[in-house]
Amino acid sequence: MDIIKKYDSSISYWKSESDEGIYDAMNKGIEASKGDWLYFIGADDTLCEGAIKSVLPYLNQSDEPLMIYGNIYNVKDQKETGQSYNFENLSKPGQRIAHQSIFYHNRLFKAIGGYQTQYKIVADHVFNLHCFARFESKTLYINERISNYSGTGASSHNVVDLNYYNNFNTILAELNPHLQANTKKKSLIEQNFLLLIAERNILLGNYLKGMITALFFSAKRLDPIILLVALGKLKRRVFKQMTIV
Repeated sequence: MDIIKKYDSSISYWKSESDEGIYDAMNKGIEASKGDWLYFIGADDTLCEGAIKSVLPYLNQSDEPLMIYGNIYNVKDQKETGQSYNFENLSKPGQRIAHQSIFYHNRLFKAIGGYQTQYKIVADHVFNLHCFARFESKTLYINERISNYSGTGASSHNVVDLNYYNNFNTILAELNPHLQANTKKKSLIEQNFLLLIAERNILLGNYLKGMITALFFSAKRLDPIILLVALGKLKRRVFKQMTIV
């Protein structure tokens, strides 16, 4: 608060009040926003020098994108991460775009709605799935470092958002109307749903159910290499100390 008050004359609007979690607070910001573009950053993260300058050329194009995203630098791990996504690889288990790397046009929130607050940790990922399902051609990756991520946020402590696993069929139902015209996309998310179920069961200690589901995935996908990679990832996650929310 002291920092905000120090720069009060340079801030057009700010508000401090109680909220019901990270995404409820973000939704309040969306409601209060007046500009065309929105960007969200944590209190202990920072924008990289030159980040805004690197994005500006893409904001005034005649056929401007609706979502621009780049890389983040994890200060804790001393590692830069980021890549170009499409719906196929974003819908795979474990794939995420760090929200600190994303600039959203307000038209996305008008079309899709705000963040679904029942997902305590991954509501931004659910929103991104909607973005790519409906507006993939209007997303743009730039190979530029956008923010420095402290590595200490809510999603950094091996936290599992169980609501995401339990309600993925609901997410699928929400996406289906936008995927019907694209059979490949629809098939991909259904296949990845099987892996999510396997991961959920293994994380909760139901190893046999998880392995059976993963084997069913392999039989349906006929891709044993993908199965082995997926099971390896699940095994590594099981041996980490997980927190279920």
